Amino acid sequence: MAEEAACHQFAGQVLVPTELLDEIIGGDALVPKHLVSLRERVNISWEALAVTAASHSDVTKAVVLIRSRGEVSFVAANGLVPWRRGSPVQPRGPLDRALQLRSARALPEMYRHNLGGAQELFCDTLRVHDRLAVAVLSPRRSDGGLSILNPAEPTWKEREEFCAWCNAERDVGWCHECSGQRCRECERCGCDVPISNPVCPRCFLAGPIQTGSEVCVDCEADSPC
Repeated sequence: MAEEAACHQFAGQVLVPTELLDEIIGGDALVPKHLVSLRERVNISWEALAVTAASHSDVTKAVVLIRSRGEVSFVAANGLVPWRRGSPVQPRGPLDRALQLRSARALPEMYRHNLGGAQELFCDTLRVHDRLAVAVLSPRRSDGGLSILNPAEPTWKEREEFCAWCNAERDVGWCHECSGQRCRECERCGCDVPISNPVCPRCFLAGPIQTGSEVCVDCEADSPC
């Protein structure tokens, strides 16, 4: 994901002159129509354009591409936790309806819906055609109105998770990729999941077995010291 973003950023720097960005965006808040205007002037992928536009200024924002209803196709974030492509969006929110509505402006939207680092932002959307909509999310309203949003409590603070490897609780820090916390014992996160649990030779059930042990963690816990 980082390599892909770097490639898009390089392409944007080569194909989109800073002068053109200043001409079209200027000192205004970035909105979807700016992206459409830029795309009409340069032959560049929407992904590369999203990365270039998101990093044009230091303002916290995210440029989102929607190609299928209910999920993000690509997200270029500036000052925000990354949002993996294919992640679900908030049901009935502006991103969820981006392919149905012609446009939306300054509507509340949950960035990283139901994931760690979730944050409510203002969202502008514009449908380019039936299979593509572009959106810009930011803490600032694009219409100049008062920017007041309710901060979202990250999901990882509320849910209990256990390591698939050693069965200890995952409650240390959190991973941007899987939006989960790390194991307090082995420091693995949700990105590290065993293909399958082996069958314990004592209880004959499939379960996690710690490194160096011959039985599952449940049987090990029941064994006398």
